[in-house]
Amino acid sequence: MEYISMLNPYSFYQLYQTKYGQKYLNNIINSIICSNEKYNLLDFYNYSINHVRSYVIFESNNNIIFIDFNVDNKKINDDLTIIRFLKINNFKKVSFIILNNWDGINYLDKDIYYIYKTNNFLFADTYDVQLKLNNKLTKILYSMNKEILKLYLHEEEISN
Repeated sequence: MEYISMLNPYSFYQLYQTKYGQKYLNNIINSIICSNEKYNLLDFYNYSINHVRSYVIFESNNNIIFIDFNVDNKKINDDLTIIRFLKINNFKKVSFIILNNWDGINYLDKDIYYIYKTNNFLFADTYDVQLKLNNKLTKILYSMNKEILKLYLHEEEISN
């Protein structure tokens, strides 16, 4: 089976389609920002093939969470513009989570959570590791339909 990384907006989209996946994603967010809320995944997905990236944005009663993947210094500037827009246009707390697929020490700086690779499902780098860490999430992730898989692959391409 070809590997599907969790570090892609469409992987989050796929998991969110089930109650079990929603619970997993909510737990990740709550553990990172030290909260206990239920989040809804907002629809900031690109459903056509072009050069526009998709974004993962969650909203709860009190928070807006913007998530991006493997960000380097060039890409973060675009994300910071989006964060500024979100902060200006609502009264909820806005947090930015950057999921980096390399080793480092997690830290928080000005509502930006820098999260680095650990040995968990989110950062698993092979199908076999995903299956071993969480069989149920792996089955959900790999049940992605052809249309979403095509968008997943395109997102991978434009992110590189």
